Amino acid sequence: SDTWQVVVASSCEIGERPLWDNRTNSFVWVDIPTGTVFRTQVSGPFPWQTSSIVVGDSVGVAVLREVGGIAVATDGLIRFFDESGYENAPAIPVEMPTNTIFNDGMCDPAGRFVVGTNSDPDSPRNGVLVSVHPDLTTHILMTDIFESNGLDWSNDGRTMYYVDSYESVVRRYDYDVETGSLGQRRADLVSLSPDHGITDGVIVDADDTIWVAFWEGSAVRRYSPAGELIEEYLAPVSKLT
Repeated sequence: SDTWQVVVASSCEIGERPLWDNRTNSFVWVDIPTGTVFRTQVSGPFPWQTSSIVVGDSVGVAVLREVGGIAVATDGLIRFFDESGYENAPAIPVEMPTNTIFNDGMCDPAGRFVVGTNSDPDSPRNGVLVSVHPDLTTHILMTDIFESNGLDWSNDGRTMYYVDSYESVVRRYDYDVETGSLGQRRADLVSLSPDHGITDGVIVDADDTIWVAFWEGSAVRRYSPAGELIEEYLAPVSKLT
């Protein structure tokens, strides 16, 4: 399909969570097992210019800071970097379960950094979903997770969509934006056959529709808030995140 073009030939191992930064006309993203954060400048013909910094042995996700720069979840820490890639604030330790690493996250509508962990096969379902509040305290939102992956919120902030990639569903939860509390799990947005691939990345767009990337599924699918399939984009690669 002509829909797909290579904009960065990075040779990364597991590229995750590209996040648009409208202040710098660029997007940031990570390569999990190499602990690398990339920033790609969007200008001119492909391939676009990309810079990178290594922040740890592994990195789950990078998010934008209001003051500029990024926060990253790496090696049991939340670390803070300015726009030049220099660490400019004390790191926050996160109490990690045994044999877990950070894996994907997102800022909620109030700016809390919500990030999950990926379990080791020898210690299944011991992962957690952690929320880091603006006062730098950490709170556990969810336990009993195998591989925490995509998450995002509805435009009104009242629904959190969430993926544990060892399930073939996209979950829905009530969410309190004022307190950052996770409410009851509601009916899943969508439940799929494993033949569709493994649910992975999730993003909500301005129309409140939900985009899901399918690892080993060669597709990105777009769903309505009612769980109806709106569009499907078949990709020339199999492992989409």
